[in-house]
Amino acid sequence: MNESFSYLTNNYSSGISAFVVTNSVQFSADDPVLIGQFGSETSEIGYVSSVDTETNTITLENETNFAHPESTRVSKLRYSMVEWLWGDGPDFAALGSVISQDVPSLLGDSTTEWTITQVSGRTKYTWVGETDPRISDYFSYPLPSAGSFTQRAWIYSPNFNASNNVTTQIGAEIYEVGEDYFILNFAGGTDTSEATGTGYIKLETTYMDVTADNFYTIFRDQVLVTGFGYFRWWNPREHIGTVVDSPIPYAGFPPNCAKTILDDFYSTLNNKELKLISRDDAFRWLSEGYSVAMNELNLVNKEYEVVTPFAITTVDGTQEYALPRNFSRIISVWNGAVEVSAIRQSAVESFGASSATEKPAYYLRGVKDLEIDDADGNANAEMYIGFSPTPSAATTYTIRYLPKAVRLVKNYDAVFLPNNEFYCLKDYMMFRAAPKLNRGNGANEFQLFNASVQRMKITSHKQNNHLDAFGISPYANV
Repeated sequence: MNESFSYLTNNYSSGISAFVVTNSVQFSADDPVLIGQFGSETSEIGYVSSVDTETNTITLENETNFAHPESTRVSKLRYSMVEWLWGDGPDFAALGSVISQDVPSLLGDSTTEWTITQVSGRTKYTWVGETDPRISDYFSYPLPSAGSFTQRAWIYSPNFNASNNVTTQIGAEIYEVGEDYFILNFAGGTDTSEATGTGYIKLETTYMDVTADNFYTIFRDQVLVTGFGYFRWWNPREHIGTVVDSPIPYAGFPPNCAKTILDDFYSTLNNKELKLISRDDAFRWLSEGYSVAMNELNLVNKEYEVVTPFAITTVDGTQEYALPRNFSRIISVWNGAVEVSAIRQSAVESFGASSATEKPAYYLRGVKDLEIDDADGNANAEMYIGFSPTPSAATTYTIRYLPKAVRLVKNYDAVFLPNNEFYCLKDYMMFRAAPKLNRGNGANEFQLFNASVQRMKITSHKQNNHLDAFGISPYANV
């Protein structure tokens, strides 16, 4: 998440809001900055209020919580918050907000001061003083209109009028949020410039600050127990975020998903070796091993990976039609109850020329151009299926085919191999990682992988009701 950085030129005590760095040109107002390194006990995140490039002085919106010595790294962060979402399935179709009181969205600190007033039978909390609680950072942008919020709030301060504290389990409904205030849907009392003190102000929200003193920012949902969690990194000042990340199943990752296989692979590495293998490396090797295993399986078993058939309806005068991007090999082409035969490219022009009643046949043609167009590395133009003679009317053909092996890019991406043979992919990954880890050429791991693949090929095409008799299929190419 770090974009650029500089270093403190002096020792600084806690409670300061301005400091000098070696070079300030890369910083600007509203930038989130990390002072220190992630995982350090005294690291903290702040937001830049102003920058003086002549003196290299950075002024923060709020005072620091910890002392920082000279040469402490100050890093500009691209994202400083995490948005947590929930869905009832492992896709992005039905995302909703996570409703959980455990989201640590504590506003401000003990010194944050509030003025509390009554507005149309509702209680308004307005921030005053020095410590900015960043109220609007914890809500979606643009801010929802008044009365459309679904979140709740919990408030307690010994300095507030007792009628302004909300300590019940269900909290109070949030009615409206602004840059420096929020309004709750209940009638309380009034207070003037009172600090939160030893209490708290906590708003229910899907956003939380990145944890600076830990390598992980952890969210625990205390309400929902089923479904899938999602997250994305968020910059509350630029109002930009990453794409929603891979789903996290509340029930845990199944054994055939990418994360489980990656964890199994990582468990075989020591701490030094873990630093040598990037996430991109691991996913690339996992996808490569999956592709090799699938291609081997397809030599002997044409049924396991066949996808849902799709239909092509011909158009008068149009000879060729695009196949799906994930197309690998044709299994069959049918016109109703009649199976259509294949012909070679060399016979396309002459086929059917001698007889007007010749049954149509199909042929395949390769990729039209090699421009890469999508995240899976598929070409911009698909494979094509053509018919000869050229169709002169609308005819519907049903096509069954084998797909390309899926490129695995997210934790929840699943590996489908018969008889749970996905365990062998760890061996392939170890084979590919061996040169980086100085473990030789990985010959032993590759031998283990190949043995598992051969076993899979032998057992997977034995489909005749599990009979004891066994023989190679007549159409198998091994």
